[in-house]
Amino acid sequence: MHLNKRNKSQHGNTVLTSQNIEEIASLKHEHLIYFNIKKVNVYKNTHIRTMEFRHQLADHFTMESVRNFKKAWQSKNENALSDRFNPYTENGGTCAGIAGKDFVILSGDTRLSASSMVVMSRTAPKVYRLTPKVYMTGTGFQGDMIQLVKVLRTRIQQYLFTFNEYMDIHAAAQLLSRTLYFRRFFPYYVGAIIGGIDRDGRGVLYSYDPVGTIEELPYSAQGEGSYLIEPFFDNQIGWKTQPEQTKQPLSKERAQQLMHDAFISTIEREKSTGDAVQMVVLHGDRVEEHILKMRTD
Repeated sequence: MHLNKRNKSQHGNTVLTSQNIEEIASLKHEHLIYFNIKKVNVYKNTHIRTMEFRHQLADHFTMESVRNFKKAWQSKNENALSDRFNPYTENGGTCAGIAGKDFVILSGDTRLSASSMVVMSRTAPKVYRLTPKVYMTGTGFQGDMIQLVKVLRTRIQQYLFTFNEYMDIHAAAQLLSRTLYFRRFFPYYVGAIIGGIDRDGRGVLYSYDPVGTIEELPYSAQGEGSYLIEPFFDNQIGWKTQPEQTKQPLSKERAQQLMHDAFISTIEREKSTGDAVQMVVLHGDRVEEHILKMRTD
């Protein structure tokens, strides 16, 4: 819109008429509307850009970005040896334990394998003596298992020198739990079972996970074949799938036979378990150790 030519006085000055005043007011109104619309658009654009920036910034903290970074890093270093390094190795095998009224049986196979296909040893023991009345067995990474046994034996020996007596099974069980929990951020890769005869002559059995969670049980199994042994023990010892009136008492001889049968069944179906079974029986002050030959294929 253009203003009409203003009337000029005789001296050349502009003279505003009522029509010119209306035109000026209309023009100011249009400019004000334009300015407000432009300001709103600027605000909208700024707000949209701000929200886009916030979304982009938030995306840096999502798991999708982490996964993308991990993929890019792996593709960049896919041939690097350090990326393939694993401090743990699964050496296979199976171990189990049964606690009775006045006895404990701990057993483990003697096969040491790697990658579930390579047999590294056929005579590697999995049952270890800690005190005359406390034994331990476990599977997982053999290097961690050996180191864990060394640590426990050292601390039990220190206890013997200090108090002039061996730890009982309950103290040894707590020691093992605390030792595993102490290493929880870089754990011993071991599924452990510890058993022994307490001061009252009762058989006691404890089972653990790699970070030291402890549980006292009447029977337990660890390792690659545990999923085969524990259902068998549930049926024959826990009597969970049979009528209660047919339950049989658990004698030492029957427990030994059940342990033998459980490992025969497991070795037939689990390739990292085999060769022989080391069975240690604690009964009162007596300790019996048996080596049961199994199939070697």
